[in-house]
Amino acid sequence: MQKNEPGTVNDGRSGAEAIAAPKPAAVVRLRDSRYERAGKTRPPSSETPGSEVGRALRDPNEGGAASPNSDPEDLTGTTVGGRYKLMRLLDRGGMGYIYYAKHTAIDKRLAIKVLSLKCARSENHRTRLLREARACSQIAHENVVDILDFGQTPNGSVFIAMELLQGETLAAMIDRESPIGWARAKPIILQVCRALHAAHSKGILHRDVKPDNCWRTKRGANKDFVKVYDFGLAKLLQDDSFAGTKPITSAGTIFGTPEYMSPEQARGEPTDHRSDLYSAAIILYELLTGTVPFVAENFIDVLAMQATDLPRSPRKLAPEGAVSKQLEAVILKGLAKDPKDRFQSMQEFATALAELPVHEGQPLRAVTGERAVPRQPTPPRPISVRTPTPVEAVAEPLPSRSTASAVGSLTRLDVVEASPGLRARERVYLTVIVTQAIALVILAIAFASQVLD
Repeated sequence: MQKNEPGTVNDGRSGAEAIAAPKPAAVVRLRDSRYERAGKTRPPSSETPGSEVGRALRDPNEGGAASPNSDPEDLTGTTVGGRYKLMRLLDRGGMGYIYYAKHTAIDKRLAIKVLSLKCARSENHRTRLLREARACSQIAHENVVDILDFGQTPNGSVFIAMELLQGETLAAMIDRESPIGWARAKPIILQVCRALHAAHSKGILHRDVKPDNCWRTKRGANKDFVKVYDFGLAKLLQDDSFAGTKPITSAGTIFGTPEYMSPEQARGEPTDHRSDLYSAAIILYELLTGTVPFVAENFIDVLAMQATDLPRSPRKLAPEGAVSKQLEAVILKGLAKDPKDRFQSMQEFATALAELPVHEGQPLRAVTGERAVPRQPTPPRPISVRTPTPVEAVAEPLPSRSTASAVGSLTRLDVVEASPGLRARERVYLTVIVTQAIALVILAIAFASQVLD
C-alpha cells in the first residue's frame, strides 16, 4: 500500500540502512528518497525508520485504514500503557503498526505507533523510538509533532503515543503542486525554521530534515500549518546520550537522506545546527523549483555532488520571475558548502527570509490561477574521468537507486587515472564504497558464525 502521510505508515520512502565501518566506529545509514533517477519518481512502498511516525498523525476519518487480518502481532482491541485502547489498525509496515486509539479515562483520540516484535528486539530501533519521544517532549513547540507518551505493550514491544492530525507530508504536497510561489512558500519555510530553532534552542539537532518529515495540516484559516517530526536521528549538541539512551551514530558516520544531506554529512564529518539549516534551504529550493539541487542515478553520485558541486540556480529552474535575485541569494547562502559561509542560526536564516516581500517573484499561477510550468531542469552531468594524472582508486557507478540501497549492492574498485579536480569527489566515493565493502564482510562473518553454530 502506498500513502503520502506521516501519520499513517508509508510515505513512499524505502528504508534501507547500510551499517558498516570504514574506520573505527563509523557507519553508513542512508534513507531512500523519492528521487531515484534524474526525474522525480516515487519508489515502491516500503519503510524508513520514521515514515510510520508520519502516517500515525493521520486522522482515520480520512480513510485508508488497513483491513483486519490474522496477523498475530495485531493488537487491535488491546489496551497499552494501562490507558490507551487500540481501537483500529490504521496501517502496518516493516517497522511496525499504527493504531487509532483513545485514552480510556479522558476519551482523547490519538495515534499509537507500536514497533514490530522483530524491530523491538533491536536495541537500535528501541533507542531511536525513545530518542524521538524525548526530543519532541523536550522541544514542546507548536510546529513540532507532540509525542505524549512512551511505554511497553503486553506482547513485549514498545510504543509511542502522539497527536492525531489530518493532512499529509510536505513531500506529498510538493509532488502534487510544486513549484509554488514565494507568497505561499514563505510561511511554510518560516514554520520549519521556527521548529528547528526551537529544537536547536534545546540543544537538539534533527539531522534528517526533509519534506517527508514535515507534516502539513490545517489550523484555523491556515491550510499550510507545518509540524516537523521524526527526530529518530536527533542528537544533543552537548551530550549525545539523551539522558541514558545509547548513541545511534558516531564520529565518521554518514547518515540521512542523500538529497537533503549537508556537505559535512555527506563526508561523514561532525555536524551542528548549520547542517539542519542547509537541509531547510533545500526544502525551500524544492518548494520553489519542484526539484532538489542535486539529482543523480544513484546515491553515491548525490553524496559526491552534495560534497563538491555548486547547486543549480533556483532562478533558472523556477518558473520565470518566480524567484527574485534577493531570494536566490538567501537560498544559496543557506546552501554554502562551508558551514561558516552559511547563516549561523535558524533565527538568522528566518530573519533574512522574513525581510523579503512576498510580491517579489510571483509565478504564473499566482496571477492567473493556472499551474506554473517550471523550466526544464538541466539533467545531472555524468561523472567522468578526464586527463590522466596521478593514480587514485575510484569506484564504478553503482546500479540504480532501487538496487544500490542494499548492503550487498557493491561495485568493484578499479585503479584508474583521474584529474586533480575529481579527487574530493573520489574521496566521498571511496568512503561509501569501502564502508559497504567492510559491511558485507562483517555480515558474511556473522552469517558464517550462525551457520557453524
